[in-house]
Amino acid sequence: RLLRIAEPIMTRNAQLCDRTMPSLGVALQSADQYSGQARPPFAAPVAFAAVLPGSAAARAGIERDDGLLSVDGKPVAKRPELRDSPLRDSAFALLAEHTAGTPLVLGIVHAGQPRELTIPVRQECLALVEILADKGDDARSDGRVIQIGYGLASRATDAQIATIFAHELAHSILHHRERLSAADVNQGLLGE
Repeated sequence: RLLRIAEPIMTRNAQLCDRTMPSLGVALQSADQYSGQARPPFAAPVAFAAVLPGSAAARAGIERDDGLLSVDGKPVAKRPELRDSPLRDSAFALLAEHTAGTPLVLGIVHAGQPRELTIPVRQECLALVEILADKGDDARSDGRVIQIGYGLASRATDAQIATIFAHELAHSILHHRERLSAADVNQGLLGE
């Protein structure tokens, strides 16, 4: 639901963003985000957890749980600067490096078979979007990831979620987290 609401907001506001990525219409997850028994049946360590109908990824034939092996010829691998983050974040960083205006080349695993897909894509604002697996009523952005608490999302209408998401995206567009960090402020306006 959040991806369906967030994707058009990120795409339609791309001209406001100085950091963009290909608009695929997907959510990525990695196996290292789950404990052993709870691991979904992903086709690779990073996989497409959701694919929006009609999206660039869906038109290219990507399906939920297909694996992501490479982006523009670069293999998905843990980046040193993201060593404490899930592998999904390293894949996300690869997508962010894609040159705007050029087709995106993805190496995937589909139905157990590796494939290479060349996908024409538009750009969208750079943001990883996720629901926090808690009953929290908060939403936040660190300039890279926009998170909305499950408690808030479960009670909010689509229009309310769109408003909350747009608010958090504005923090990313305006680089608020970087500005606060540069000023040695750790928790924002009301947090200190």
